[in-house]
Amino acid sequence: MSNPVELCVSGTNTKQTYAHGSMPPELFAQLQAVFPWVKRRNYMSISSPTYHEVVQDDIITCCLPRSFSRRLLGNDVVLTARKFCMNNAESYLRAYYAHTDENPDWLPTGCDLLFYTENLQEYGRPFPSEVANFADYYFTGDPATVEEHFDLEELRGDYATLYGVTKNGDNIQRVKQYCYHEETSHAKWLDVYNFSQGI
Repeated sequence: MSNPVELCVSGTNTKQTYAHGSMPPELFAQLQAVFPWVKRRNYMSISSPTYHEVVQDDIITCCLPRSFSRRLLGNDVVLTARKFCMNNAESYLRAYYAHTDENPDWLPTGCDLLFYTENLQEYGRPFPSEVANFADYYFTGDPATVEEHFDLEELRGDYATLYGVTKNGDNIQRVKQYCYHEETSHAKWLDVYNFSQGI
């Protein structure tokens, strides 16, 4: 199998993401066995199936090209991913937007919140209703500070380490560590943020 461009760890759960050009055909075969309408050419990445602690299902994530995201959801969207729930045969869209307000109180000192998300139902497709109750937030920060604040094990990428949290109201339900071992476009969250802001 090809080398992943991203490793995401949430507690005991691990997700590997593969970029366009190295997306393993066996992952798409697994996905299409449950969702026969999926077409590989429509996505720029695919992840391994990973247990989602809130949805309580194994989810494969596929990112859509930016041009398609904007046609679908407007120019304010930074990225769109389609989330596939493999056991329940349900799916939903996750839209990523740039965060432009002040940093929230739950964010560790010295960190910067870059993106927040909305989970959306697609017309005519079975939808896990519980995803409407939570949102994810993605941020940068000093790894030691973040690890101490959220009581995480030390985990670092050779090139970059970035973070996400899943929140339901005021409750943080999980914290995700994103590790990047090489310099790729997937690792450059700040560049994507600055581009979205015209910086």
